[in-house]
Amino acid sequence: MSVRLRGNRWQAYVTNKDGERFRKSFSTNEEATLWEAQVRHADKAGLPIPMQVSLKQSSGMTLGDALDNANEMYWRGGKSESEYAYKINAIRRSFGPKSSIEDINTNMVDDWIMRMKKNGSTGGTINRHLAVLSRSMRLAYEQDRLTKLPKFRRQSESRGKLRYFTKDEEQMILLTLKSWGKDYLHDAVIVACDTGMRASELLKFDSTLHKLGNRWGAYIPDRKNNSDLLLPITTRVYDIINSGRKLNKHPSKDSTCRRVWARLRNHLHLEDCTWHTWRHTCASRLVQGGMDIYRVKEWMGHSDIKMTMRYAHLAPKDIVSGCDILESVA
Repeated sequence: MSVRLRGNRWQAYVTNKDGERFRKSFSTNEEATLWEAQVRHADKAGLPIPMQVSLKQSSGMTLGDALDNANEMYWRGGKSESEYAYKINAIRRSFGPKSSIEDINTNMVDDWIMRMKKNGSTGGTINRHLAVLSRSMRLAYEQDRLTKLPKFRRQSESRGKLRYFTKDEEQMILLTLKSWGKDYLHDAVIVACDTGMRASELLKFDSTLHKLGNRWGAYIPDRKNNSDLLLPITTRVYDIINSGRKLNKHPSKDSTCRRVWARLRNHLHLEDCTWHTWRHTCASRLVQGGMDIYRVKEWMGHSDIKMTMRYAHLAPKDIVSGCDILESVA
């Protein structure tokens, strides 16, 4: 729509046949609509644009400014603040924080996408970075600090089989990390595998142990579904927590952890796996072991059952037992 209300003023936007955009603000919708019609007529007839206000003048905003602006508007202080900060810094490094947002065009965005693909980023990872860049630039555009938006080409995301680690793969990973002397990642693997914690949750869970019947539990606060959970833990997770060893490095963001994990994936030919695969592994084992899908949802901290239903095909298929249930009632 080329006429819209902005605050208490009506603004008309017109793009001429050469692709140049013009804008003018009015006190009423009728005035804005009339000016839009006059501009379109003048452009078609080859006449001067009436009272033209060209948008080709740059605001001088840099990409760094645009990212900071969007961060303040949308993400700072939110639950995923650190996740967005990581993506913002990655975008800064890729384009340069001093680059003018006017200079970032579709070709530059496409080249950035191709670099991420070449570096092994999945479609989902690329799309999440694109979302940060596009939202930052769109905010600048809506604030009249940018004259033209580039295209942001979303990538297809795999909808195929969920990847999870087999028991043999898990043992090989643990043995390799132990042989390399990487005890921190060795412990992080065990905790991630047996709890399904997200990488960010590994850093903030309460290591105070709580008695849960004949088992122990650990408290995970401030999960993505806005609920806290006292999660039962396995014996080997209990041993790690009880030893006092701290999990205070993000396995995907700490530079040392990231290098070791990349080396391990290459060494064991696990290029199709990421750290998040441990979360899939935990959920898959719970479902395969017969846990009710709704209990799995609560364990994993999913806000929507649709997320958990991705694992439903792994559940035991013994539907014949349904007859025994019905027979016992009849």
